[in-house]
Amino acid sequence: MSEKPLRDTDRDWDVIAQHLPYYGVYTDPRFAHVGVSLPADLEPVYFETGRVDIGHIIAKGGRHFALPERFGHALDFGSGVGRLTRAMDAHADAVTGVEIAQGLLERARHHAPGAHYVRRVEELPRVARFDWINSLVVFQHIPTARGMAIFEQLLERAARDCFLSLHFCTRPVPAPADPPGGTILMFGYDPTELLARLSAHSFDEIVVEYLDHGGNATLRILSARGALVQR
Repeated sequence: MSEKPLRDTDRDWDVIAQHLPYYGVYTDPRFAHVGVSLPADLEPVYFETGRVDIGHIIAKGGRHFALPERFGHALDFGSGVGRLTRAMDAHADAVTGVEIAQGLLERARHHAPGAHYVRRVEELPRVARFDWINSLVVFQHIPTARGMAIFEQLLERAARDCFLSLHFCTRPVPAPADPPGGTILMFGYDPTELLARLSAHSFDEIVVEYLDHGGNATLRILSARGALVQR
């Protein structure tokens, strides 16, 4: 009996980018009616949500770790339309966004033009290391085995003194049996395995927040190593 082929979530996000790029990235009811163009009056509202999310991460991280006044080089994995990438620019000298969906990437370049962008982690310069690696509401939409491999790639890109702000789903709501293309799917990750991977890369100081995303159990993980760990 042949195995069911792995879901092509890259294709799903290509479809989302063609129809609902802003709502697909940030599923807030205020933006449910926004199609491929973000109205001028909603743009500051939309990107304020990113500023608030990044502000929370920096504030909470600063209470537990010795974060710098400003990071050197930050990475936003799954940058979408630039919602968080734009906000990260206020806290880092340089920001790189990684986004697989071309339609989202084009909008990120428009909304957060100060950042550098690639489509895959493999496209980053081999010597590139990052002082801050961020990913929010992204891994949960990547099939687990593939997501764990990407997680490992990101950990290998961490600088000696590095801050992590990452987000994973640990118990997703069951998906329909055969969802149509363009469906936003959720995938679960084993928290024990996540913590083991972090520890293997010397990220032993870990702060975890529980977040309920529409019935999906998720964790926001903040961690640091090197000089950023308060002794």
